[in-house]
Amino acid sequence: MSGIRIVDERDRTTRQIRVDTLVIQWRVPNVTVLPGGFAVFEFGGQICLLDYHERSITLLGLGYGPVVVLDE
Repeated sequence: MSGIRIVDERDRTTRQIRVDTLVIQWRVPNVTVLPGGFAVFEFGGQICLLDYHERSITLLGLGYGPVVVLDE
């Protein structure tokens, strides 16, 4: 199985983000979970931001192996 699987601990709901077809399979090798319901991840050569509460994914840029630094 590829993609991201999210389990909400409050109500045990599960969501999954993935792309699997006969010709394309995008892996999600790097995921960083952030405070506030956000996650940064690599998705098929793209760096994306997941907003769990808004149920949206935003493209941040192209690349591999995102590094996240939180400003205090």
